[in-house]
Amino acid sequence: MEVYVVYKQYYDDFYIEMAYRERVDAENALKQFQEDDPDFSYYLKEVELW
Repeated sequence: MEVYVVYKQYYDDFYIEMAYRERVDAENALKQFQEDDPDFSYYLKEVELW
């Protein structure tokens, strides 16, 4: 099972914003986070849980 994690990077620190089961939901959230807070770099990462 995999989840899709949206996170931001601030210097050497990483902050998880949200995790999603569906990739399309994560991609939409990523776009929204980038629009709402352009001062940070946001990324999407697929994570395998088992």
